[in-house]
Amino acid sequence: MANFVWVPVSGDNATDVFAYEISNSRAFRARVIPRADGTPTGFRTAGQWGDIAAGDKLIICGHGHATNTHVIGWKTAAGVVIWTHTQLAAALNTKLGAPQKAAAIQYELFVCWSADSILWRDPFACRLATDLKGHNCHGTVIGYKGSVVMYAQGRSIAVKGSGRITSWFGGEVSGPTLDGARQPTPTDPLYIDKFNYYDFSKQRRTWPIA
Repeated sequence: MANFVWVPVSGDNATDVFAYEISNSRAFRARVIPRADGTPTGFRTAGQWGDIAAGDKLIICGHGHATNTHVIGWKTAAGVVIWTHTQLAAALNTKLGAPQKAAAIQYELFVCWSADSILWRDPFACRLATDLKGHNCHGTVIGYKGSVVMYAQGRSIAVKGSGRITSWFGGEVSGPTLDGARQPTPTDPLYIDKFNYYDFSKQRRTWPIA
């Protein structure tokens, strides 16, 4: 299984750095897929859309919306760029070829609150899974409850809080605790901190594209 990482919109330095750190992390070893303008640059390993195969993971980086389960966005110098789940699915549809759509791929959203609902509304990740089904894609969409954060140059991923509300509360966790964390395995879900910081595997939700 290979990992790929994609930031759909140019100009958001924070998400580009996130992708860069994921590409260099021993836990992920993800290949960065460049955008049409050739950015981002400076990463260790590049990937192409045609390289994605069955069982692979495509990590999508962006920012979640605190009060809206329909959209995600990117903060650029020209302003905030907002995409709906429908737009993201359409963009993926144009990038993926028939072999990729037919393959079972994991679409993983490193996006805050992508698995959280608001007043019983479907989470963004759930909506994206439905849209991808409409484009004849297969596999799963993975989202996270809470605010996704990265520490120590990609060595540690954690989730602050368990949802939109609890992401804003809680204490600080020590640097050594987070620096020592690694991407967990299904058989070893690491608990990072007892007060508001969790290993991201404990906050993961998965929706089949079916």
